[in-house]
Amino acid sequence: MPVPVEVQIDGQPADPERFVMPPLSLSSARADLKPHRFALTIAAADLLALMSDEYEKLVTELKADDQVVDDKDELAAAGYPALSELVTRAELVQLVFGGYLVAELLGKVTWTRKGGIDYWFDAVTECTIDSGQLTFHGSCYSKN
Repeated sequence: MPVPVEVQIDGQPADPERFVMPPLSLSSARADLKPHRFALTIAAADLLALMSDEYEKLVTELKADDQVVDDKDELAAAGYPALSELVTRAELVQLVFGGYLVAELLGKVTWTRKGGIDYWFDAVTECTIDSGQLTFHGSCYSKN
C-alpha cells in the first residue's frame, strides 16, 4: 500500500505520481526547463516505518567511515540518534532524508513508472516539522 504524501508545486497540489527523482543530474538541462518550488509532506510515523532499514544501513556505513576519516558531519556530532529522535530535528531530517537518502525516499513515495512525468526533483533546500508532519521544501523543474 502506498505511503500517503502530499506534494505541492508552487503552492498548488500536485500528483506525487508525476514527480520524479531523475536518474542523472539536471545540470545541463536546467536551461531548457522551467524552475518551480516544491513541498513534499509525509507523516513522521510513515517515514519511520518506510525508511528505518535504510537509516540503520546509512548509520552503519557512516560509523565505518568515521573510523578512517576525521571529518564528521552533523549526524555524527549528534551521536547518530535513533530515527524516532531524528524525526524531531529538522536539520537532521534535511541532512539525512533531503541529502543522503533522498533518492531512496523519493523512490518509495513518488513516481512509480505507471504514468507520465510533470516535474523533476532538483534539490531539498529546507525541512520543516509541524505536528508530526515533515515537509521537504526545494526546487524542481518542468518542461512547461
